Amino acid sequence: MTETLYHGSHKGVMALHLGLCLTESDRVAEHYAGMSGSVTTVELDWTDLVIEACEGYDHDTNSCPADDEDYQAAARDRGVDVLVYEDEDEHGAQHECYRLVSARALAAITTEED
Repeated sequence: MTETLYHGSHKGVMALHLGLCLTESDRVAEHYAGMSGSVTTVELDWTDLVIEACEGYDHDTNSCPADDEDYQAAARDRGVDVLVYEDEDEHGAQHECYRLVSARALAAITTEED
């Protein structure tokens, strides 16, 4: 199954990399992009990807264990492709974050620059 997701970047065009974060909300992606950034629309094929929920998001520090590269690497070592967790942007808009932690997850997307 393929789903449309979004990535907002302050730095211009999205670069594919381990740890890439996506959201279901184009509005949230626009907040992340800000005035000078860009929003990229991503089609993600979930077929055969291993998805794991990550608990422990802290609203006070705006952090989650899935933000940590060592945590991502440990998940990847367990065979996880995507970590899903509660997140919020700098304006406090809450959303689910889909963090791609494997090469297989990165290979499952196609993009279209908005």
